Amino acid sequence: MNRSFWKTALALIGFLAFLVAAAQVNPHAIKVREDSRLTASAIHEGIPPKVVLATTALGGFRAILIDIMWMRCQALKQEGQFHEMVQLYEWITNLQPNYAKVWAFAAWDMAYNVSVDVLPAERWFWVERGIKLLRN
Repeated sequence: MNRSFWKTALALIGFLAFLVAAAQVNPHAIKVREDSRLTASAIHEGIPPKVVLATTALGGFRAILIDIMWMRCQALKQEGQFHEMVQLYEWITNLQPNYAKVWAFAAWDMAYNVSVDVLPAERWFWVERGIKLLRN
């Protein structure tokens, strides 16, 4: 048999060994995280179903998606596409419902930054939109 076959077989055996080791350690790691209150249960009473679904479906990729949305929000603001930016803020706040700084920044951005960049007749609309985001 050739040399590449043995390398592949050895890599597969190593992978399986790491997989078995991880399966042995994982229950203990989960228990330590729960005892230390480092995890938040995704399902609580009173949380909207869309938040539970987004949290569960995206898993570990949620943070990456949120970062991409933040960058897109800033690009949309610079381009003057404020209504699309608001939609992204709503998605971000749904994906991070317990992080108060997200809500505060999104509301502040609409009430202070966007309201200055629009016509004077539209300013109160954006201030009110920022207030509604926090209030509702």
